[in-house]
Amino acid sequence: MGSPLVRWLAGRSPDELAAILAHRPDVLVAPPLADLGALAGRLQMNGSVLAAFATVPLPAIQVVDAMAGCGGPAVTEERLAATLGRTPDDPDLLAALTVLAERALVWADPEGTLRMAGALWSACAGPSRGAGWRARFDPEPPALVLADASDDMVAREAAAAGTLAVERVGALLDATPVVLLKSGGVGTRELRRLGAEARFWLELAYGAGLLGYADGALTPTPAYDDWRAASPGGRLVPLLRAWRSLPVAPLATHRPDGEPAGAALTADPAWSAVVELRAALARLLEEVPPGRGATDGSLGELLRWRLPVLVPEASLVDWLLGEARLVGAIAHGAPTPLGRAVFAADPGELTAVAEELLPAAVGEAVFQTDLTAVVPGVPTGPLADLLDAAADRESRAGASTWRFGPASVRAAFDAGYTADSLRDGLRAVAVGGALPQALEYLVADVGRRHGRVRVRAVASVLHAEDPALLRELVRAKALRDLRLTVLAPTVLASAKPAGVTLAALRAAGYAPVGEDATGAPTIVRRAEPRGVPRRRPGHVPAARNAPDATEVGAVAKRLLAHGSARSARLEVPADLPRRLEIAGVRGDGPTVRTAEATYPPMLWLVPDLPEEPDEPRRVAEVVRRHAGALPGPQQEMLTRAIVAGGPVRIDYRDSGGDFSTRVIEPLELDQVLLTAWCQLRDAERMFSLDRIESVSPA
Repeated sequence: MGSPLVRWLAGRSPDELAAILAHRPDVLVAPPLADLGALAGRLQMNGSVLAAFATVPLPAIQVVDAMAGCGGPAVTEERLAATLGRTPDDPDLLAALTVLAERALVWADPEGTLRMAGALWSACAGPSRGAGWRARFDPEPPALVLADASDDMVAREAAAAGTLAVERVGALLDATPVVLLKSGGVGTRELRRLGAEARFWLELAYGAGLLGYADGALTPTPAYDDWRAASPGGRLVPLLRAWRSLPVAPLATHRPDGEPAGAALTADPAWSAVVELRAALARLLEEVPPGRGATDGSLGELLRWRLPVLVPEASLVDWLLGEARLVGAIAHGAPTPLGRAVFAADPGELTAVAEELLPAAVGEAVFQTDLTAVVPGVPTGPLADLLDAAADRESRAGASTWRFGPASVRAAFDAGYTADSLRDGLRAVAVGGALPQALEYLVADVGRRHGRVRVRAVASVLHAEDPALLRELVRAKALRDLRLTVLAPTVLASAKPAGVTLAALRAAGYAPVGEDATGAPTIVRRAEPRGVPRRRPGHVPAARNAPDATEVGAVAKRLLAHGSARSARLEVPADLPRRLEIAGVRGDGPTVRTAEATYPPMLWLVPDLPEEPDEPRRVAEVVRRHAGALPGPQQEMLTRAIVAGGPVRIDYRDSGGDFSTRVIEPLELDQVLLTAWCQLRDAERMFSLDRIESVSPA
């Protein structure tokens, strides 16, 4: 007849079984499920059970805690109801049991006994002391505290925040290269240099593929050039997609255990739930009535009621709300058009909303008599390039401001502009087409002095029309290392190469121009370093995607039709240590308990028994030792693929630090090296277990 769980599964309707599969998508990993016995084995795996338990609301956790307090994984419905101060037919109690049953965490046998998944029972606290103990039960969710928030007000705030986010990321990228710690990541001192909320903007730019690694530092990637040329809405879209899937909480001031936050751009498993929490927060905000907004406190209380295991402390919700406000996803406690679009199924919706909401880039500047230029909004790429070439940017908040000076104008001439071309370019972007007289005079004055000394590349010859100027250069102490020699009243020779000579003259306050062998000016443009991104832009881990409803329904019907036919199984001994963190509810509210636990016997579902009986044990131990950074369910998924065969999808970091996503079919495991057939390369490849970043169904 099979185990109690198999018998209970066999009594489900196709829709009920499909609901279980939809809530437990990790059990659908290859190889395909053979029968209900195979399904029951996967549903009882530690990692899968604890991952499912993390998705249930507070009343369901309180039910599990009450069952544990009653002394065992099997409790009668009457005793559980009495412990919770309810009747067996209480609607609130039945609703909590339904939530647990839909995840195959607690189910009822025909005799009215409620049974708990073995892995869940192993992780629970022990029985309570005293016969009169009563468990707490809070079935009513906290109410949202609402206030007025008109759609226009929310949209305006979203547009302002989105525009500022684009500016902040642009400012960050202009401040590169970013110094990295020897141990990896960006340290506190560098974050202070980069300014307020630098950790968040760094993570956002890095997640969007705009920052990468080059020569031990962070520099813009080639994608930055296209991003800078896009419209403000086009620049915001990759940032929002990166935010949606950030695997960290950048605004967190400390870790859940109270320790200080680590370096920026470093992985921290403590925040593995933030991707689900952002999506859950978006779903919660959809319940806010139109024209109204909810307070942060009430949003936090309701989210903690719905997902208490995933929210280790109240501050986490505040940090996530802060992120959402910075990117324009939330305003005045209400979801903005950007916030709705970033989680929409249609990826094109976000682009359309961002382009409509954010004002177009500004192609003109207001030039003022104090030698400043102001752009009221996000400047176009060409306008920003022109002003950056000839002036120093001073501010970006709301409006960008540049200031012109002799050094900045001379830098424009050094980059190839002439007095006429620079003046014409600035007039073309000036509001009204005219420049202030002070700026006209500045450009003309620097232009007259620029190029009076010309450096020719052949033998580093210097020549000028003014013999007195050349005599001055020969006597200058700052140029002594050049060992200048008079060749003629208007010609000098330098002992140093042309590039060194030019640099020395400029450092001494002169304004030379380089020449090639023909006498034509040489223009040396500074090569912008470009890094290699390691995190794929806007990537949402495949394991988090909801399974297709049609596919799940078909699997459910096939399993029920097949029944619980015998399938080959092999038990893995229960002596693999593991630390478990689960939430229980006792006394005043939910608590987190960390305990040493062991794997209970797990059923490894394989088509044929392996030749070596200890093979599953060996593989599981090797994966745990060398891929220990992976979450438990992913370790088990990888182990099952190695033992039983079948494809899995991995995110892999090679020895050079580059990331790729591959579908592999494991063939052989030799200590830390896994030989597998790589579908991406259509050939056998070797993968180091410690470089596998994530594992998901193929």
